[in-house]
Amino acid sequence: MKGIEFEGGIEIALDSLLSNRLAVLCGAGLSMAPPSALPSAAALAAQAKQTYDAKYGGIRDPLPAGIEEQAEFFFNRKELATVYLRSLIDSNAFAGRPNPGHHAVADLLLVRGIQAAVTTNVDCMVETAGQLLFGQIGMGVDGHQLAKLPANTAPYLKIHGCRTQDLDNTVWAPGQLAAEPVTS
Repeated sequence: MKGIEFEGGIEIALDSLLSNRLAVLCGAGLSMAPPSALPSAAALAAQAKQTYDAKYGGIRDPLPAGIEEQAEFFFNRKELATVYLRSLIDSNAFAGRPNPGHHAVADLLLVRGIQAAVTTNVDCMVETAGQLLFGQIGMGVDGHQLAKLPANTAPYLKIHGCRTQDLDNTVWAPGQLAAEPVTS
């Protein structure tokens, strides 16, 4: 990857903004900043492991430490949504107050300062920030949903799914990438 100087980066970003071709990619770090302070994947996995091992420690093998390995374990058992996401992952872990980053992404989407945003987050912090700014974020988890948005809406694509819209099909495990509904 070619590095650029700060001033050059500002010029490129401004040109992209003025040419209506600026997009944003958001990840989990966005929602970990205060005041949201949502837990990291490592913290979610540690809590899930502690709960599982306390419940099944004497009768089953211990749960792996990593969230991806945990999710794959339950996905292979066809228990990802029913056991892992509903009993081992805290349903309130994705709730909180939007932080300045959420407000910035929401504001830029609402005023079309950016043409699109893509996120790996399953929480609804950007959407909540949009409502607090008196707007509606045009969100979708796939191209079909985004295609239904009004023409003047900057789309917000949630590539891992949305916890409140369709918990059962949020993407947590590598095996889900080769299975329905992801492959459809």
